[in-house]
Amino acid sequence: MSLRLLCCLFTTSCSAFVHAVDVPAFAGPTPDTFRTISIPTVDISADMARQVIVARGTETEYQGHCDTVLMSDGRTMFTAWCMNHAGHLGPLARSDDGGLTWSPPLSTPPDWRLVKMTTPVLHRLTDPQGIERLFIFGGCDFPGNLRSAFTTNLGKTWSPMKELGLVGEVAPKSILSFDGGKRLVMWSDRRDPQNAKDPHPVVWQSESFDGGLTWGKERVILVVPGQWAQPSVTRSDDGRQLVMLMRENTRQHHSLFSVSTDDARTWSEPKELPAALTGDRHVIKHAPDGRLVIAFRDMAKTSTTYGHYVAWVGTFEDIVNRREGQYRIKLLHNANHRPTDAPGTGNTDCGYSDLELLGNGTLIATTYIQHAAGPEKSSVVSTRFKLSETDALAKKATTSTESPLPAEWDPALAGDIVMQRLINTSATQVKGAHDAEFVCVGDRTYLVAEANDVKAGESAGWPFIYATMSIVNLKTLKLEKVIDFAKSEQPFGNEKLPVGACFVPRILQKDAGTLRCYFTSEDPGKRQSQMWFRDFDLKSSEFAPTIHKAKLKTAAGTLDFQPQHFHADAAAQGFTKKASDSSFFIFDSFKRFDGSLYVALNNFTGKQNALALVHDDLETFEVLGHFNEPQAEQLSESAINKLPDGTWMAIVRNDKGNYHFTTSANGKAWSVGKPLPQVPNGTNSKPTFDRFGDVYYLGWQEATRIQNVGRSIFNIDISRDGRTWQRKYRFETPKSFQYPTFHEHEGTIWLCVTQGDTSESRKERIMFGRLETVGTFEAQTNQKRIQWPAPPPPAAAFMKPGVTLFTDRDYVIDEMPEAVKDLPFHRTSIEKLDVTITKPGTLFALTPSIRPKAASQEEALQKAGFTKVDVPEVQLFPSEINRVSLYRKAVKAGERLQFQKLVLLVMADGAGLSE
Repeated sequence: MSLRLLCCLFTTSCSAFVHAVDVPAFAGPTPDTFRTISIPTVDISADMARQVIVARGTETEYQGHCDTVLMSDGRTMFTAWCMNHAGHLGPLARSDDGGLTWSPPLSTPPDWRLVKMTTPVLHRLTDPQGIERLFIFGGCDFPGNLRSAFTTNLGKTWSPMKELGLVGEVAPKSILSFDGGKRLVMWSDRRDPQNAKDPHPVVWQSESFDGGLTWGKERVILVVPGQWAQPSVTRSDDGRQLVMLMRENTRQHHSLFSVSTDDARTWSEPKELPAALTGDRHVIKHAPDGRLVIAFRDMAKTSTTYGHYVAWVGTFEDIVNRREGQYRIKLLHNANHRPTDAPGTGNTDCGYSDLELLGNGTLIATTYIQHAAGPEKSSVVSTRFKLSETDALAKKATTSTESPLPAEWDPALAGDIVMQRLINTSATQVKGAHDAEFVCVGDRTYLVAEANDVKAGESAGWPFIYATMSIVNLKTLKLEKVIDFAKSEQPFGNEKLPVGACFVPRILQKDAGTLRCYFTSEDPGKRQSQMWFRDFDLKSSEFAPTIHKAKLKTAAGTLDFQPQHFHADAAAQGFTKKASDSSFFIFDSFKRFDGSLYVALNNFTGKQNALALVHDDLETFEVLGHFNEPQAEQLSESAINKLPDGTWMAIVRNDKGNYHFTTSANGKAWSVGKPLPQVPNGTNSKPTFDRFGDVYYLGWQEATRIQNVGRSIFNIDISRDGRTWQRKYRFETPKSFQYPTFHEHEGTIWLCVTQGDTSESRKERIMFGRLETVGTFEAQTNQKRIQWPAPPPPAAAFMKPGVTLFTDRDYVIDEMPEAVKDLPFHRTSIEKLDVTITKPGTLFALTPSIRPKAASQEEALQKAGFTKVDVPEVQLFPSEINRVSLYRKAVKAGERLQFQKLVLLVMADGAGLSE
């Protein structure tokens, strides 16, 4: 996000000038950030043999914030620190044996004591002529004028302390060399010198072309929240990228990072780091094997080492891809932090530090810290370790993947608590609604759904279904506005929609001021369905007057987003099912991985699925890889995510039975799908697969029924590794709980879901509300389960026009043979039938006539003793494949009949049956 900011830059004499620049600014919580820590933490803090006390605190002397530098000989080290908390620049000590022993405090120039309220840093800098100098930098607290002194003889003599003409409250932790040593760049931060409570402090950088003797005026590069950023910068191994880690001092967000790909000339919008890297005053060292070791004061409120001095081990790619890394190390224990402190609270006074790497691979981490309980104040302390040692400890460490659930957690009660706070987002005139998606922006959620004002349920063959948006205030949870944005035959400024349903809408945020809404216009059996999009302006709260066609990119080129092109691409790769002209959708939620946007595509009637890359134009969907195997199943509607090792995984609805899972290493070639044990009895409905923080949330519809209502149980299982799952929520309700969507916004997970009261389909409204604060478990003490009233007696099902045919579909009777008119029939699942005859009589059976793609059970009926009745076939419900023939059989009590999709049984002559 680039804001037009007026950054007031002041000289040291406080004469002001205004400089208008485009500066990337932190835009708020970063979605899908790891908000808890799942990687192991190894603890070496109690290993006293590793530790060296450089300067011990006393009852009266507080040895303060420190820094170190290793000289070019690989063994001489200096440590500088301040007296008291951010006191005057003062003591300096030297080690000639790589930090094992230290001199007493050395004599330093008197002008060092004039640099007050500071945290010193040491830098070994080389000028373009090859002359090396050891610098010490200090900054006086707010507004802060940076000063430095240097030595060329290992500290025997020092130059006078000199003001640099730079405003910075904290001396620069990072100074890097560019252009073959000709250019040095330093980074620091500052607030408006006239406003100590400036809510938008900035990060700046300055350049030197003489080895650090003089510095150019600071240039603002980033805007961040909260007093200090204390940036720390390092390079990727190939030198092509820089990453900057920043403190976040409002304590409302995680630590931040930004990336530069042009040698620090420009920087990306700051984003949140995982909890595993959230802390203050990061210092970074490249290990010999290329990994990064980063030491800092732990400030992650969900961390078990909050307030202590820790290190993180991982890769440069882990940071820029916002991964958790490999493991963490508790380096030193802060004795001022008490075991009785509540999580995320207590003393955190430690962590201004540095890391040095010796030639034998030893890392030396040095900080100020309350080293032991007692009257002594903070000491300057170092600890030593090798990654080979901590790697071995990490392998043995117990990770948090064993049980993410509290003891005696009740998933069904958790589901009941959530359901009781959901609100209805559908307009009052709506009779049927389904398949919603939403985004949250600021204090609002923008929810799109398909709806109709005629009857409950939904069908691609109903042209009266339209696409609508509901706007909900997140603070009050009040429905503020409903805007219909696409209807059959609606004219727009550039197009007129044809006759047909406006179906399965989706939404994403295009930019700071615009939402993009997608929908499919379709008329099954009459034309190709087409995906369209229409933009919504957040400021005016109005839709654009035009609509536009979405595009599909396949091996054949960039084409209209139509099922014929999707099918042709799959058929070229071995897909053998027949093409369909309808129900080609964007499915699942849009998800971002490694900086790119992805989404699942689904042709529901064609039983076809794929992963797509969403191009930056948010108009073109590039098919990466199809996953339709085994084709003997009826796979449709998937949810996709990435496992911790980078493997893609999809959970896929199967209209012949349980969900199937498929994986891919690259998103292009997918494994043959198969059921997995964690989903033992799923049914044909939309799944979900999300990751919030460091936890995966897998949602699936269970076949078990509440009060014989379809889709009445939805489970959410959680996992940290994507392999071991435990139940966090179980939604049980005769109102149904189907087609939910979950999204995180500013640390809260919100959801929308389809529910209903009376229709067989239970597709009557869209409910919305809060699932949880990310990673938390809502208190269940004194909470009670919902007691649903007993259901009314089931309405008799008779063969009449307009009567609902199945328990799990919204189809109603269009026509029927005269022989069965007004007779009772057995209403059950469209997918399968399993009944026992309780009373003898005559059974009629209706099944599709044999034709391509029709689910005819003629052969199975004849094997069961039914004979075909010589009457014309009729259109039982829409679509050519649902023209049916009539069969008859005299049945006896005790007979059992089992059929697959699709058979409808009609009773005559007193016949009775039960499931």
